[in-house]
Amino acid sequence: KTLLDGCFDQYDVVRTWQIILFFGAALLYFIAMMFQALQMSTQRPSRIYFKLSQASVFAGILCTTTSVIVTSTPDYLSLVPLNQIVPSCGKQFDQLVHTAVSLSIGLAQMMISIVQTAG
Repeated sequence: KTLLDGCFDQYDVVRTWQIILFFGAALLYFIAMMFQALQMSTQRPSRIYFKLSQASVFAGILCTTTSVIVTSTPDYLSLVPLNQIVPSCGKQFDQLVHTAVSLSIGLAQMMISIVQTAG
């Protein structure tokens, strides 16, 4: 068991939600494309297909945006047993250590996310 096991477990859960949201967005974009095809194939174009297409695209954009942001929302530092590792000294020192560790963990999670997204 390592120091960051809780963080990685939470990241795996959030990553699963990110993938689900990506697939949901892709499905919504496909539905929007189908509404556009229906609008173009009818004899008299109906505005209802256009409105449904716009709504599907908007919902897809919301899913895409949420899926990009979702990996940064958990508080990964609260999952690290910091009190077991660093003894409590003083209030200001504890806050400094907490801030430094949270920045380090946040940067590490961000780099992992970027590498996984890019590669």
